[in-house]
Amino acid sequence: MADTRAAADTDRARAARERLLETVRASGPAAVAAEMLPKLLGETSHRTRPDLVSRVRRLIETQSAAGIAAAIQVLMSRPNSTPLLGRIRVPALVMAGTEDVLTPPAEMERMAAAIPGARYVKVGAAGHLSNLENPEDFNREVARWLGSSVAW
Repeated sequence: MADTRAAADTDRARAARERLLETVRASGPAAVAAEMLPKLLGETSHRTRPDLVSRVRRLIETQSAAGIAAAIQVLMSRPNSTPLLGRIRVPALVMAGTEDVLTPPAEMERMAAAIPGARYVKVGAAGHLSNLENPEDFNREVARWLGSSVAW
């Protein structure tokens, strides 16, 4: 699990998603990209990886407004799965970008602590898209975990 959450949206988060729905309906994917890019990518990526910022912007802008709206609505209606974490009985790796403002490392660490035997890893110099922002560290940690999980 990378840069995600088990909890349902708070009232504040749901309101923010409502505003984002209004944005996509009124102004389209480019407006969503402008609003979300500062939150999706970490400070390091914004400062040192203009190529990645452009790539993520293009990924968002090439989506349909209807598709983005549907994704937002699904996230808004996501149930609270936190009570289920303790019932996970398979190897679990929980990863957090150290610069993730959408699902901060502390939240991911609590999630990992709730899963029996889970391994928690921070991915340095990365925000919410840690697999794109720091693929070397992300992939190394996944490979390390896979190698250690075979006998679990």
